[in-house]
Amino acid sequence: MAPTVVAPTVTHPTAAERRATVARRTAKLKAARATARLRAQRAAARATARLRAQRAAAQKEVSAPVTDPSSSSSSSALPYLLTAFGAALLLLGLALTPAWAVPWSRASRVLEDRRDELGVIGAMSLVATVVFFLLVQVTK
Repeated sequence: MAPTVVAPTVTHPTAAERRATVARRTAKLKAARATARLRAQRAAARATARLRAQRAAAQKEVSAPVTDPSSSSSSSALPYLLTAFGAALLLLGLALTPAWAVPWSRASRVLEDRRDELGVIGAMSLVATVVFFLLVQVTK
């Protein structure tokens, strides 16, 4: 016996289904247009804000008082100067600390062995900090 072949049936959408599909498409198009309009408005607002900021900056440049540009260099060098000065004082303090005052035996031995190097490095870094400070003050 041969298998029976069933003919495919085609079901067309009803009128209500077609109207619903058209309504969904138009709703999607309206939403896309609304978001595109909103994006365009936001871009235009950003552009006008940017233009206003540029105009304000140009106006400030014209009306800004002339300041000493080197005053910012001394304030930007201050953290480096303070760090170098602190490191120099730390090294000099370690060089001047007696070995018996250190509670750890290994640190006490290292301090005793490297006392001369710590003193020289601390003194040289202190001199370098002073020279750098003077250079900053001279170029001010």
